[in-house]
Amino acid sequence: MALDVPFDRRRHPVAKVRFGRNPEELTFLRALVDTGAESSCIGTDVARPTGLPRVDKRAVRDVERRIDCDVFEGHIVVGDLRVPSPRQFVGLPGLGAEHAFQVILGQDILANLLMHQDGPNRRMTLLRPDEWTTWLTTASR
Repeated sequence: MALDVPFDRRRHPVAKVRFGRNPEELTFLRALVDTGAESSCIGTDVARPTGLPRVDKRAVRDVERRIDCDVFEGHIVVGDLRVPSPRQFVGLPGLGAEHAFQVILGQDILANLLMHQDGPNRRMTLLRPDEWTTWLTTASR
């Protein structure tokens, strides 16, 4: 099944995902689809209260500085796309519930999917590679 991802008012593609410590107890969160992010991330304000296990530390770099971050392991469900799980997520301070998104889907997850971006209509579609031909046929109708 394809997942339709609308753009928010700032023109960011934001998907609803289910996320949690184990596959039986998942919470809905908003995830920015970020093709420029090497790793997927979660806000530390979201990761710690849910009890996600910390599995590592990693230095990450943004435009301004280098930050040492905790790495958490969690389960994520992106629509019905069957993304391999559990996965590791870099914990980013300041990315929390009050933001437009709490998770960043980076290349480590997006590499498992195909993406179609419809800029004029401010929509993106994510789908599994085996669904591409079927999706193209129905999308062109």
